[in-house]
Amino acid sequence: MTTIYLIRHGEAEGNLYRLMHGQYDSDLTALGYAQAEKLGERFRNVPLDAVYTSDLHRAAATVAPICRVQGLPLHLDRRLREIQMGVWENVPFGNALADERALFETFTYHPLDWHIDGSEDFRDLSQRGIAALRDIAARYPNGSVAVGAHFVIIKAILGGLFTGLDHPEEIPRLRNTSITTLTAENGAFTLKSVDDADHLPPELLRLPSGKNLCFRPMGQDAAEEYIRYRKDAWEVVYGDLKGFDGSGFWLDAQRSIGPDPEAMVVAYLEGRPVGMLQLNPARDANKGVGYIPFVYLREAWRHQGLGIQLIGHAVKFYRRLGRKKLQLSVYPGNTNALGFYRKFGFTQVKKHRGRFGHLLLMEKDIRVPGLPKDIRTLAE
Repeated sequence: MTTIYLIRHGEAEGNLYRLMHGQYDSDLTALGYAQAEKLGERFRNVPLDAVYTSDLHRAAATVAPICRVQGLPLHLDRRLREIQMGVWENVPFGNALADERALFETFTYHPLDWHIDGSEDFRDLSQRGIAALRDIAARYPNGSVAVGAHFVIIKAILGGLFTGLDHPEEIPRLRNTSITTLTAENGAFTLKSVDDADHLPPELLRLPSGKNLCFRPMGQDAAEEYIRYRKDAWEVVYGDLKGFDGSGFWLDAQRSIGPDPEAMVVAYLEGRPVGMLQLNPARDANKGVGYIPFVYLREAWRHQGLGIQLIGHAVKFYRRLGRKKLQLSVYPGNTNALGFYRKFGFTQVKKHRGRFGHLLLMEKDIRVPGLPKDIRTLAE
């Protein structure tokens, strides 16, 4: 009999930024890496013969600590990848819900009926995942194996083996780094436990945001709206409107955003505008930097976990352009903003003089890293 510990990856950028990542190769968040370390400790004294994983970084990085504590190599198997989302790859959940709500609900509740351009059939997903597990079980007929994978493919595997693919509601949500334990013997699988996350303390459990922003380009006729947002942000930072030049900000934005409409977007929540993001693709492009001149949330929507989705749009935009780092400037007295950026991985690079005093230049690395050098990988 083979014991298989099927593990969902740790919190990844798509979970935090609310982007549908499918087979888009994204990183774990800081929380995700902390979850992975706890997962490794969970398996320190569990007898294992091998560790397998999807070759996507977020899954491989999740089970790498298991390899470290066990002294085992990491087997990379493409069959364990997440579902291919087609034209929905790297699309915000909020945009899919706003534009194609019925299709999104079909994906969630009736996956056998779901299809979009370039997407993978749910039956095929289930079959490739089960085939991978069968091969692993055959290779270790009396052993134990940890297997890193993704939410939708795990649900497809469990549906194909136990509940039926047309009953996704019978399988729980599956928390990040949760363990689903199966046994395999003579070609038959038995489900022992689902969604075991006892290795995570409460502070390392973060539920998905129930609020998904939808992003739309800000048109060239939106000067009044843009200036209103700028004015509000200025008053929050400086306390009054002394020195504020709304039309100057607008003209500067029009010069700097370039031709890509995604470089300046309004964020909507259930049809209501709640904030905006302005980017400057030309600034420091030769240094591999993606600069954010302005990020803003309306007062009623602050401190609700929405700001990170704006940063996620910037990561998506600049990573597509091959940039390595995000940068933005913060007024030293804006302690709320500084706390937010530091929480999500920005560090201070230097002080520099802005139009109205010194600012802090903050920076975040947005490259998807390789696995640690002490983890030996084997391609299947």
